Amino acid sequence: MHNPSNPPTLDGEMLRSWQSLSQGSDDDFLAEVIGLFLEGSPIMIEQMKGECAAGDSIALRKLGHKLRGSAANLGALALAQLCFDLETRAGAETETAQLSPLIAKIESEFGAVRACLETQYLGKPPTPGCELRARD
Repeated sequence: MHNPSNPPTLDGEMLRSWQSLSQGSDDDFLAEVIGLFLEGSPIMIEQMKGECAAGDSIALRKLGHKLRGSAANLGALALAQLCFDLETRAGAETETAQLSPLIAKIESEFGAVRACLETQYLGKPPTPGCELRARD
């Protein structure tokens, strides 16, 4: 059984629901959604690093919230949880520099999510460690 405190890289059930939205159409809706996520997320992560260095906890909370929503919509549950942690801690901690390790974890988890999405949905070669599970 899957441990809810250690979510999979991607929730297969969530991604299948996105796929069902594009069935019967010429456009691959899921590929478009994934493309937007893969394009925008690295920009947000770089902004997080900049706001962390600048000491802007309000901007960090907003960026954490924004990336959390995008990640959750695609079933990237571990990434969404890390972003939630950033949102929460950015509101509670006075020193944003303490959030740098968390942002590094977000960046690392995004790399795992990217690899899985590219492998599972964009036709790239398989990536070791890509974890795609249905919810328990």
